[in-house]
Amino acid sequence: MDKPYLFQIYTEEESMSAFLREFIPRLPGTEKLVYGDNWKISTSNGARDLEILIEKKGRHFHEYSEDMHVLILRDGDKIPDCKKLKDNFLDHCKKFGARKLKVRIVVQNLENWYFTDMIALEKEFRGGHFRGLSDKQDYRHPDGIENGALHLDDLLIKYYNKRLLKTELAGKMGRIIGIKENSSSASFNHFIRAVKHLTKPVRQVP
Repeated sequence: MDKPYLFQIYTEEESMSAFLREFIPRLPGTEKLVYGDNWKISTSNGARDLEILIEKKGRHFHEYSEDMHVLILRDGDKIPDCKKLKDNFLDHCKKFGARKLKVRIVVQNLENWYFTDMIALEKEFRGGHFRGLSDKQDYRHPDGIENGALHLDDLLIKYYNKRLLKTELAGKMGRIIGIKENSSSASFNHFIRAVKHLTKPVRQVP
């Protein structure tokens, strides 16, 4: 049996994991979160692999005495039915006896979140290009940008003659992106609230 983690995150790709490892410890009140001790990220290779992974892990949740708090991050490009996914996951876990579960599912496109903080992007790439984009209508609602990763890649080619290195940039942005629940991205705000909600029991452990 795997070591039990009070807070478990499942993601579809390595770049999101790299972002979370840096970002979550920066959230206020996360001092008691110790990676590998009471929280962990499990990374899969795409949507179908993620579904297989959480089904496999869910079979063992009933073996843990503590409440399990699970965050599932789905790629926004796939537009999954989150309620159906959550219900299916809970039903699957309960079939194997798990009862103490809290689950949140966040639909996201990681690179769209970067556009909530043009100052952070500017700090990473310099040159004034991202700062100049901050007032443009297209960037006031980052969730509406179609395929944020491709869009950011196009901007980097245009202004810097370089390609997007997703995992490398994810770790850097996790360290510098602004932390606020009223950002211009509804999915980013939902993600931050979900993390705070799911980690509250861990943070309250004496």
